[in-house]
Amino acid sequence: RFRPSSSRSSVATTMASALFTKITTTDGDDRVKLIGELAAAVKASGLKGSPLISEMKTAMQAAGKKDGPTREGAFLACAAMCKNSTAATEAHLEALLSEVLGGLSDKLKPVQIAAEEAVKAFASMVNGAAVKVIVPVCMVNLDVSKKWQTVVGALMLLGELAEKAPSQMAPILTDLMELMASCLTDLKSQVRDQAKDTMRKLLDTVQNKDIEKVLDDLVVNMMDPSKTEETIHKYAGIVFVQIVTAAALAA
Repeated sequence: RFRPSSSRSSVATTMASALFTKITTTDGDDRVKLIGELAAAVKASGLKGSPLISEMKTAMQAAGKKDGPTREGAFLACAAMCKNSTAATEAHLEALLSEVLGGLSDKLKPVQIAAEEAVKAFASMVNGAAVKVIVPVCMVNLDVSKKWQTVVGALMLLGELAEKAPSQMAPILTDLMELMASCLTDLKSQVRDQAKDTMRKLLDTVQNKDIEKVLDDLVVNMMDPSKTEETIHKYAGIVFVQIVTAAALAA
């Protein structure tokens, strides 16, 4: 018998919420199976009008040791949904990024690991269309008030965007320079190392052959200001042939 599409959508929404509730209260193989079912259901029916994202965000924000399995389940579900995302679901999933980055600093190791899986899934999912949404979230999570694991995750995502969408990232390079400079001199070696890798990828978005040979020196200078004079001399010797864009000036 024919069932109106709105009715089918309502059933799918209810089913997704019910699956997610079970995911946050089970573990082991049972949870893996439920997560697979949820990812498939969301891919098939979408997330428009669904309360699932709000429910997942609430679960990710649940505080306390006893709520660890709830947070873990939410991050694992997010990872699976990102891996199985479609153009229709990506925009909805992006609303969870801030919570996912925060989960990297969770006090419970299993929750951290689940959040790491979600961040990696985000990195695989992001594309140029997401720049205007993802970059502001990452910038907020580069703040010195954030824990180092969260900062490293945000830096990694910026690097992924730089590689996947250089033309969209180059125009906002100037907005990122101050935050990147701070990360490059962070007290935590993990932050400095990831910042160095990300900064180099960001500079590659400039795509100006005239300055390519000094970009590595620029990163080194940002990490060690004592090398400023040497870097300036190298810049002074550049003969510009290509048109100099705002991104090139930022570098």
